[in-house]
Amino acid sequence: MKHINKILLLLSLFLVAAGFEIKHPNANVPGLINKESPYSVQETTARMVKILKKKGLKVFNVINHAEGAKNAGMDLRPTTVIVFGNPKIGTQLMQCDQRVGLALPMKLLVWENKAGKAMMGYTDPIELKEKFDLKDCSGVLGKMQNALDKLTNAALSK
Repeated sequence: MKHINKILLLLSLFLVAAGFEIKHPNANVPGLINKESPYSVQETTARMVKILKKKGLKVFNVINHAEGAKNAGMDLRPTTVIVFGNPKIGTQLMQCDQRVGLALPMKLLVWENKAGKAMMGYTDPIELKEKFDLKDCSGVLGKMQNALDKLTNAALSK
């Protein structure tokens, strides 16, 4: 089981690296919202977790991919995923299309880019409408989009 976890970790590290650095080094990835942080990855992550909890959202996990890479004998710039959500909102979306559960809970990625800047990125909730049958949930998606913008801006403010 421990071996399988290492393989899954390595696969997820590869996907993060491929999605954010290799395929799109200088371009925006459609459907992703990226924001530069004035803080380190560690401080940005801590600020974001604190704000999420303060606003009553459930933080399910904080995954330190760089630590996982180190444990696998590999190097990776600081890279952290925050897994969070609000079961009331998520349930509303799954009532429209249960398959959206594949994309939930929400995730924020905080990473150090090649230039040494801390970045925060997340999937625009409106993108979920394109992938799933959520036409009856447009209002919920809009509220999620607005809330994520405000929450991340609060974490990144000085």
